[in-house]
Amino acid sequence: MERKGIIRIIPKSGAVVNIPFVDDAIQKRIAGDLGPIINEAIAIGLTENETLAIVRNLISQVKEEEQ
Repeated sequence: MERKGIIRIIPKSGAVVNIPFVDDAIQKRIAGDLGPIINEAIAIGLTENETLAIVRNLISQVKEEEQ
């Protein structure tokens, strides 16, 4: 698993799962797209958990449509 980049072995500490690398430019573009929507959610009084639930539901829908 280490050779495949799935985990990283840390001597005397154990192993940790590698988080997939996401390009900085992609992160900035997505944050730019989501920023106004998150601001609107806050402005209308949605909690963080409610907002995250909406995002999770949308992700699930997209994944289902891909199958």
